[in-house]
Amino acid sequence: MFASSGASESRLKIIDLPMPHFRDENKYIDLHLNAFSQKALAHDLEICYAPPSA
Repeated sequence: MFASSGASESRLKIIDLPMPHFRDENKYIDLHLNAFSQKALAHDLEICYAPPSA
């Protein structure tokens, strides 16, 4: 997902690239877990700390 030739390049990819949907990588990941992960790992703090949606 974020693999590269070195650790510093991998870190930059994690910081700069949008977070992928984990369910695209593995169909067994629950939709709710994927949504939780997307929110928790969002680069935008407004999204990350927003109250849960109904």
